Amino acid sequence: WGFMLGQFKWVYAIFSPLGGYIADRFSRRFTICASLFIWSIVTWTTANATTYDELLWTRSLMGISEAFYIPAILKDKFPSIGQGMAGVSATLYVNIAPLMGAFGGGWLADRLMRGTIRRRIYVSALGMSLLIPALFGVGNSPTLLVAIMFLALFGLGWGFFDCNNMPILSQIVRPELRATGYGIMNLVSISCGGLADWGFGILRDQAVPLNQIFGVFSSLALFSVVLVLFIRPRADLAQRELELSP
Repeated sequence: WGFMLGQFKWVYAIFSPLGGYIADRFSRRFTICASLFIWSIVTWTTANATTYDELLWTRSLMGISEAFYIPAILKDKFPSIGQGMAGVSATLYVNIAPLMGAFGGGWLADRLMRGTIRRRIYVSALGMSLLIPALFGVGNSPTLLVAIMFLALFGLGWGFFDCNNMPILSQIVRPELRATGYGIMNLVSISCGGLADWGFGILRDQAVPLNQIFGVFSSLALFSVVLVLFIRPRADLAQRELELSP
């Protein structure tokens, strides 16, 4: 399962720069419509997969379901709950929280931008910082309720981080290159996510405790915070955003 998640992310990552280049050079409308058309075909094909290899390739082409590994973690950590409860607990709260984080993080970053161009980066780093205790907490939760609370914290932090990615990209990349820039950003981030999924599966097959695995992921989140803080906006592009701020 870890390899399946990893392979679909790698396919997504490899084609992201190509998609960004096509969108920048030709038609964004055409690129979006073609993507939705292919998505529809792959969705139908996934429903008719009958072997592991067929499912592996359809999931590789889909590139949508990063969060589906979490229910398996909650079946393993809390075996008394069923698959249905694990699925609801793992996906409902962790998907509602990013919506709240996206609105809150976007609003906060817009307001703070009135002071300095780097404050949007600080909000993004704050969101990534919340992932550190969230990941550590999920791996060490004594009860399902505590695990859900940390999953919600993860989603909140991710919302803060994710909603500011494109605005920050706009501070460092010229308008005519932004789709390509976002494609390259996806290439790096999703490739690393695929490695994480694959590595997670390998470690679980080797019976490494969940708290140790999530401890490693927490350390990687801390490293990501440092990388975010190293971002340096271009003065001309960032100044334009300041002028447009409400």
